[in-house]
Amino acid sequence: MKAPTSARTLRTACIATLLAMIVLLGGFASASAYAATVQGNVFSSSEGQGIPYAEVEIWRQDAGTWGVEDLATCDADGAWSYDTTDTSPVRVRAYDPTAGHKPAWFGGTSVQSATDVIPSDTPDDTNMTLPFVKGGTLGGWAGDSNSGYPIDKIRVTAWLVGVTNPVVHQTTTADDGVFSLPNLPAGSYIVRFDDPTLTWDTQYAFFADVQADATPFEIDGPGSYFCDGFLSRHVSALTLTPTAASSDSTLSPAVGGTITLETTCTDANLGGALRSGMPVQLYASPDGAAWTPQANPVTSPSVGRYRTSIAITSVGKIYYKFAVPAADYRAYVESDPCLVIRRGPTYWSTDLSVVPGQPTNPGPGDATAITAKLVTGDGAPAAGRVVRVQASPWNG
Repeated sequence: MKAPTSARTLRTACIATLLAMIVLLGGFASASAYAATVQGNVFSSSEGQGIPYAEVEIWRQDAGTWGVEDLATCDADGAWSYDTTDTSPVRVRAYDPTAGHKPAWFGGTSVQSATDVIPSDTPDDTNMTLPFVKGGTLGGWAGDSNSGYPIDKIRVTAWLVGVTNPVVHQTTTADDGVFSLPNLPAGSYIVRFDDPTLTWDTQYAFFADVQADATPFEIDGPGSYFCDGFLSRHVSALTLTPTAASSDSTLSPAVGGTITLETTCTDANLGGALRSGMPVQLYASPDGAAWTPQANPVTSPSVGRYRTSIAITSVGKIYYKFAVPAADYRAYVESDPCLVIRRGPTYWSTDLSVVPGQPTNPGPGDATAITAKLVTGDGAPAAGRVVRVQASPWNG
């Protein structure tokens, strides 16, 4: 049978238990009071973006000697943090495991010259920028999605995602469709294949028609990366809208002058965007039924605008229209006809006066002589024209 416990023994045991709990709680309180953090970002000097998964060494001094206490790893955006219970100063060094950047100390060039960082429960950011040394090389190929043949002169563009002012890296494919973009800093890139002539539709990696559907291409550091583009022929849906660019807005110029006609070319399959580089031809017709191609050169003064000048050599009327011939992936398209009425020159009589020595106020049956100048509407002398003089009685 167990002997009963005395009151004194029980009291002693309770006191011991309480003391143990106080010590334990005190230990927790002490640990909480000294919880602190060191945090910051590691950036690339190349484009200012964070270096994904860079490593950060935390150095602390012990008995006068500096040594690495622990290691923190950055996230995909280059941000890092380190929690500690020791609030004594530390010094920080960052490096890129891919060797794409040179390592750097915070505030110095070595552990001796680096700046002290005090762990705190409200820490300032300890940011470091690592000098860019070498990036990855993005290579690949662009070809016809239907035939598989390579396409040259395709523009390949890559830029970083999530950077306020991203640097654009750009090149064009060679005759064999191959391209190379060297020395790209690590990060997530949007890659675009597009054709300046618009013969081929734009494509984003991977196989997206618009940027919103593009999948970022990851470059982790130095090395070779590959991304191909399979482009489709652009199917044009053109519209030609004629407009007059002549100073004579009535499209009724006089013989001996010129008139300028314009058309605007848009492509419905490009969201109605202006379309350049089209072989625009001018046609003429006396009745709007039978059309004849004209030799007038058609120029393109700006994107999507086409212009030609017409010399007016005879009186009459004539219809004009612009047209783009049919070709692969492009239907024939023409503008509405534009009627031009070509009128004869306008003449004006000026400086009407009596010939010196002749009566200025002849009576009935008396003779006199008058003179005048005949000019065209633009003020040029009109020589060789037949002039009729009309007179009426004056009762003064």
